[in-house]
Amino acid sequence: MAPPVGSLPIHEGTLKLPEGTTALPENAVELTTPDGKTVYVDHEGNILAADGTLKQHHTEALRENPPTGAPARTDADSPLPRTPAEQSALVGAGARGGSDTVRLGSDLGDTGRIGGDLARTGDDAPNPDRAPGGTANTMPTNSADNGTPGGGSRGSQDGHIPANSLDSGTSSSPHTNSADAGDGQAEVRTGGNSQGGSGGFGAGSAIPGASAGDASSRNIPARTPDEAAAVAEYEAAREVPPSDRTPEQRAAITREHVRLANEGGPWFNKNYDEIGRRESSRRKVDGQLLPKLARREGGGWIAADDLPYASGESFLLEPIHRGRSTVGPDDLKHLDEVSAKRRAGMDLTAAKEHYKTDRSAANANALATAQERFDRTVGAGVSNNSKLGEALGEEAARRHLMLQERFEGAREVTDLPQTPNGSKRFDQLWRTNEGKLVIVEAKGPKADLDWRRGNGVLDSGTMVKQGTLEYVRTILADMESRALVSPLDAKYAAEIRSAIDDKSLQYVLVHASENHGTYAGAQLKYFKIF
Repeated sequence: MAPPVGSLPIHEGTLKLPEGTTALPENAVELTTPDGKTVYVDHEGNILAADGTLKQHHTEALRENPPTGAPARTDADSPLPRTPAEQSALVGAGARGGSDTVRLGSDLGDTGRIGGDLARTGDDAPNPDRAPGGTANTMPTNSADNGTPGGGSRGSQDGHIPANSLDSGTSSSPHTNSADAGDGQAEVRTGGNSQGGSGGFGAGSAIPGASAGDASSRNIPARTPDEAAAVAEYEAAREVPPSDRTPEQRAAITREHVRLANEGGPWFNKNYDEIGRRESSRRKVDGQLLPKLARREGGGWIAADDLPYASGESFLLEPIHRGRSTVGPDDLKHLDEVSAKRRAGMDLTAAKEHYKTDRSAANANALATAQERFDRTVGAGVSNNSKLGEALGEEAARRHLMLQERFEGAREVTDLPQTPNGSKRFDQLWRTNEGKLVIVEAKGPKADLDWRRGNGVLDSGTMVKQGTLEYVRTILADMESRALVSPLDAKYAAEIRSAIDDKSLQYVLVHASENHGTYAGAQLKYFKIF
């Protein structure tokens, strides 16, 4: 290894310092590696051992490509503290620290990916499948390289000093940057540290360090016990597959997302607009939907909801569309009648709204006509509500889609217990010729999949959405809670749990098509729950 320029060669053993003396330049800055070892960096960027031995000359560090328009830096000034503008950019990207923090890199590069922990995501990302990088070399470098799949690891996980690289490599983590082409959801694994403790999702105090993965390689003030606990909670939570996370683990991830939102900068701008609305309600970070934000009194952001959100729905295979021509004569007559009832209800609702806006004689006559048609079609005294649309969705499944060739021979489980208002149960449960269970989520033309408060060991304290495994587990917990008064609920809950265990359970959405009073067909989609 070549000595620094201008140094005086001295034969080994010629000079000796008193025992215990550290032969280091006055300006050397101490750094601690993840495994507890100490190294020093002098003003030129040379890396020294504790006894002053040169471990890496600054000229041997890999070069970064500076961003377009950035002022050039020399080797000599690369380790110096950042300018205020650069420090501000680092803070916005999740890299925080005191003025004594040393940057081994020579440029900020792609802001938002510091230490291989933060990444761009979303539909407009240039490479949505490029995961947060993170090469872990045996010594710090200032490299800006293109990693290979599976070639990187998080700095604190292999006992090496993490590279302070601004790379675009792909991590081997199962939770890193991925875009689901089927449903438009994008996933990214964040960097940064979690927000303290197990409380709510407020802004609180920021935790120093660019991320929990690389903070140990920098000269960062010690964390408080609460901050350290929050980091540990977040890091542990994001290693768990999203569908297996506990409410506490989901809350830890949401706290980290709120913390990053309060730092502002590229991460916030990528995921939220200036008033805190999510750029995409379906975007996932760390395998979890981003929280809705609300302004905190006194400034900053808090989570708008008191519960974290589990993952949204995604689909398998191509949707199955079937028109009215594929319905048997008797079933088609019934579906036309159900469609006419829904249309009569919609027309009556529209007539009432028009009359409220303009109490003209023409609108009064139109309202009277609509009420008369509703009474004749649906029945006098029958409530005009969403159940008319729900009935169309359920009958489209029962009389049409579940009778198609794909489910030939399947039979509906007709003794699945009802509930007083139809909630906390599955719309339909079917059994195929092979004995496999199929849960049906039935929707009218204008209905959407709903969120509700979760239930059960894994999902209480979480908002869950129809079409997901978390929602299935929630309904099973509801059914099991009725076991003493409804043994059939307990029986079918046990069967469905067995089907989850062996991954034979199917879950489908049947969505009736919009129509003007006569049945127009429906669409079937397979939910991806495994």
